[in-house]
Amino acid sequence: MARRLTLDGSRLLNPDGSATLLRGFNLAFTLDSPFSVPDKRHGDELFLELLPGTNYVRLVMLHWYDRPTLIGPKGTAVSAGNDCSLGHVRWGEPVISPRCLEQMDTILRWSASQGLWAIVTARCSLAAGEQIPNKYSTNVFGDAEVRRRFLQMWGVVAARYRSFDLIAGYEVLSEPRVNGKGWDDAVRSFYTEACDAVWAADARTPCVIGPAPFYDHTRLESVLLPEATRGRVIYLYNFFVPKEFVMGEKGRRYPGDYRCCDLYVKGSDAWNSECCAGRCCDKRVRADAAALEAALQRGPIRFAQQHNVPIVLDQWGVAHGAGADRLAYAHDMMMLLNKHGLSWSYWQWRHRTKGYTERTMSIVSSEGYGQKPLVDRELVQKLRGGLNQKRLPAAAPVEAEAKAPAPAAVMAPAKAAACVDTPKWHNRYKADCGRYVIEGHCFGGGAAKGHEWALGAEFDYPERSCCACGKGRTSAGTVVH
Repeated sequence: MARRLTLDGSRLLNPDGSATLLRGFNLAFTLDSPFSVPDKRHGDELFLELLPGTNYVRLVMLHWYDRPTLIGPKGTAVSAGNDCSLGHVRWGEPVISPRCLEQMDTILRWSASQGLWAIVTARCSLAAGEQIPNKYSTNVFGDAEVRRRFLQMWGVVAARYRSFDLIAGYEVLSEPRVNGKGWDDAVRSFYTEACDAVWAADARTPCVIGPAPFYDHTRLESVLLPEATRGRVIYLYNFFVPKEFVMGEKGRRYPGDYRCCDLYVKGSDAWNSECCAGRCCDKRVRADAAALEAALQRGPIRFAQQHNVPIVLDQWGVAHGAGADRLAYAHDMMMLLNKHGLSWSYWQWRHRTKGYTERTMSIVSSEGYGQKPLVDRELVQKLRGGLNQKRLPAAAPVEAEAKAPAPAAVMAPAKAAACVDTPKWHNRYKADCGRYVIEGHCFGGGAAKGHEWALGAEFDYPERSCCACGKGRTSAGTVVH
């Protein structure tokens, strides 16, 4: 039987019943990139050598309706085949790309072979509420059809990986982008349905969630699920405090003095009390180990203690541009994380620039095109302090429950016959169905508002060939607002 964590109140337990902490790093993977699967040349296994006391990796690899896999740098288009949704976020088949499933098979076998617990992370920024005017403005919180498809996708994923070893949890929607308390009920309702969709396929694996916006560490209360979910949910939060310093902005020091409203999150208890609810923003406050500890205690630690639920710090780090002060910051953070027995993953993103940039938080930096990875060894020494988690023995590789995605498993249930884009169709301007989605012309079975001109005879009737534009609908060409 595949090994899983047990949640005992706020504690995480190994399969043998021993208490553990999850401590490790983030790794991101995308199709059609140098970082599609684990590769020694990119330093993926170098982390295990540099930080031998780690036992956990957060795998940011499920990109479904995600901006980076649909839209490239400076707004350039990316093939819809690079996104796990294939552009089928309301209509059309499959509900998840078979290539994505095969990619995740490989990555999860690799993490299990290293004895690492893994959280399967869905980074889906557009589905999570990121908006691009006149192109993408819908999400799982406000669009019932997108939500339905997204939950079907998770049912497929959880069913496929229930027999894979050392999966610590399914992070069903990374960092909701919607902002403001008016969204809290919608976010919590979505998480309830998403966790149920996961558990319907894999009842043993924890569901992993966090607050909007962007896993704000002061807002965990807003996503607390009902008592019946205790022992099944792990709560995530980010911690980038003080933000200007950890992001590498010039002139910021640690320890150092900051404007009150630059140190504390707007609307938080500390902001209300220390910054007079914004009326005394210019008050000078000290950012040091005591301030970091107070922020952790006011938010995540208090939340875990009051509700007896497990928490994991899913992202923390300090940019290379913070200079030598980054070492003092890392030292204090490690001291506090050890003191309070907190689980965490260090923010290690994929950078395609040569060397370190000012905002790079990575321990290892690599372009991914054959360059020898650069290692921030001074920072590594700070992170190694107190790292003593034991990796579990690797198990024999397992097969996915469907080696190749079976139609019955991957295709979403449909009230009408499944829609499939016409193979090899493109119009006289060489735009295919994927391009129509990427460029925002069509969405969910009709023309996007203001893009009606892109359909019809002049463009060789994409509504007759592309599901996103209306193929298979009883009223093709409907305008989608």
